[in-house]
Amino acid sequence: MIGLIYFLLALGLIVVVHEFGHLIVAKRNGVYCHEFSVGMGPRIKHFHTDKTGTEYSLRAIPLGGYVRLAGEEDSKEDLELEPNQLLSNQSAWVKIKVLGAGSFMNLLLTFLIMTIIAFGFGVASSENKVSVLEDFPMYEAGIRTGDRITEVAGRPTENVDEVFDLIGASKGHLDLTVENKDGVTKEYEVYPNKEGKYGVTPYKESFRPLQSIEAGVVGTWGLIKQIFMTIALLLGPDYGVDDLAGPLGIFQMSSGVVKMGLQTALLWIAYLSINIGILNLMPIPALDGGRMVFAFYELIFRRKANKKVEDTVTLIGVFLLLGLFIYVTFNDVLRGLAG
Repeated sequence: MIGLIYFLLALGLIVVVHEFGHLIVAKRNGVYCHEFSVGMGPRIKHFHTDKTGTEYSLRAIPLGGYVRLAGEEDSKEDLELEPNQLLSNQSAWVKIKVLGAGSFMNLLLTFLIMTIIAFGFGVASSENKVSVLEDFPMYEAGIRTGDRITEVAGRPTENVDEVFDLIGASKGHLDLTVENKDGVTKEYEVYPNKEGKYGVTPYKESFRPLQSIEAGVVGTWGLIKQIFMTIALLLGPDYGVDDLAGPLGIFQMSSGVVKMGLQTALLWIAYLSINIGILNLMPIPALDGGRMVFAFYELIFRRKANKKVEDTVTLIGVFLLLGLFIYVTFNDVLRGLAG
């Protein structure tokens, strides 16, 4: 149950932040917004109607939310508005800004979370520093937290990944060259305990507020690179659509993540947020990126794309995304049964 609550709260936060981006930029550019809703389905509470006429409401199904902009679809309500209040009548540049604002807010949310993690929990150092647990072999040998392991079994190390790859590949005892905080280098021979543990973990850097902001930028950029690397792998010969996770798979992963503590739970939200932000910018019909393609066409050629063509392409995109949704969900079920 805790996993389900966390999944719904995480998804709700990410989607509501995304839709809030659309809302704010649309309003600032004179686009009328009929409703901003938290949740989907039947409305259970109407919070407020602002001076521009936008209704803020809570709906029964806790799956994200939406903003309903004038001019996105044909409606009787739009007929009562001025032409310049419709998104469809705005300039191409305004459309691009409104459509891209949701993904920008996801990027901002990711950055904020990564900054909070850096300030509140610290971030594992990429250097060859280590943290040493008391009452374990590393500590008993004389190695301390903040020391650098510069060699493992005679092989030099420059970063934390190399340190732990070599430790993991070792057979029994470790021959280490360690540089302490005072710059003194010593040789150590360390044997694992009965459980095969040495008592060493990656060193965590603590950050002051301004340093945390820089760490938040670095962390966000790292997640972005990771997503594009994943996309490249999916387009390669070794991976494909079968390796994608749908809502059920994401829920199962979320349930596991929430058991690993607050830091991991926050990192997972950041990862999902930047995923949704980047994927929404992909030039796929029915997504924000697909709609932005038509806006860029209008910007470049100084004329709107054919409405029938745009509607047809968008409809095809909806059906393709729905088919993909069903397929990956079916795979999630099969993986769950196999597990």
